[in-house]
Amino acid sequence: MKIDLLGRGGRWMRESIDAAPAPTLPWANPWKCTLAGILIRRPGSPLLETGPLSMLDRFGALHLDGAHVGFDGEPHEWDKVTAVRLRTAIELLTNDALEREVDRIRYLLPPIPGRKKLMMYLAEHLTLVLFTALDQSEDVLHRAIVAEVQYRGPVPGIKRTAQPGLFAAALLSLRPDINQALIGEVERRGLPVNPADA
Repeated sequence: MKIDLLGRGGRWMRESIDAAPAPTLPWANPWKCTLAGILIRRPGSPLLETGPLSMLDRFGALHLDGAHVGFDGEPHEWDKVTAVRLRTAIELLTNDALEREVDRIRYLLPPIPGRKKLMMYLAEHLTLVLFTALDQSEDVLHRAIVAEVQYRGPVPGIKRTAQPGLFAAALLSLRPDINQALIGEVERRGLPVNPADA
């Protein structure tokens, strides 16, 4: 019998991520899946009191449609994308990644009423996202997911990269259909998909 290490919160998070609508063809523009969009549906969520949720896209989001692709409030035009790189989920789902996300929340969250409560709520649920994603088989955690989008910057000849934050990486790991939709669009456009290192 499997021990339920995550408890009710982990089951809620997994069920909510599993229930998130996937991108479909033809593309519905714009498509995105965000941590805020999931947490707003949780009973008693303080996000109900924060006003516009678009500001929270920077704390956990995947943007994917026929016009743009990107992470955490920074979608990039497909015409500027040059390649994607894969890595295994276990490489991205780390305590260091969680600490970086919590630091980013502290830096980016504006001074709104209830800021401390909101910071604690987001940090708690980012931790839950990490544990939920890690509560998978070893085979799944070593499956390759999109870990980097390479694109042309405003300066000619200079390439830039965008990487998923913790929520986007967890989403791609927990939802292989979304990961495959992203890879499929890259391949459809004839762009390179660079494999994960052995």
